[in-house]
Amino acid sequence: MVSIALSAYSGEPPERAVREVERFVEELAASGHRPVFFLGGYRGLMRVAADLLLEAGFTVVFIIPVEYEGLKHPKGGIVVRTGMSFKGRNTVMVRSGDALVALGGGAGTIMEIFAAYGEGKRVFLLTGCGLPSDRLAEAYPDGRISPETPPLLSFHRDGRNLARALTRYMGKYQA
Repeated sequence: MVSIALSAYSGEPPERAVREVERFVEELAASGHRPVFFLGGYRGLMRVAADLLLEAGFTVVFIIPVEYEGLKHPKGGIVVRTGMSFKGRNTVMVRSGDALVALGGGAGTIMEIFAAYGEGKRVFLLTGCGLPSDRLAEAYPDGRISPETPPLLSFHRDGRNLARALTRYMGKYQA
């Protein structure tokens, strides 16, 4: 079974980001692939993604930092209370996935992208939603953060294309 770490903005999400996440989940659900998703919280765009994934029948595991342990999580999700700070939790979440899907975000999402890249994991990043992580496509257009590594970053301006790219990756991974 394929597992996907999912990173997203914890603040109030831009409307375009919400629409693209809806398209991402819809396309992924239609693909027939059923990866397990690991999320680091239940706020902002992460909350939107978690609710849509759960509604579509995906398994969602929340890898919660100690700072979020008192927050309510949705019925049907699996909650792992790590007792760790955000940085420690980031490592656990990223290492739990075979790849990382980043739906756009700020410093936390960018740190998770770099952590996944450092672990040699593929990163699928939704861009064009007006969030700080959009700038990574400008900074690393060839998908490489370091010249000696393979291109592990792929940038997608559309949720459906992001889901299709992830589906192709999962097909190769499972083969």
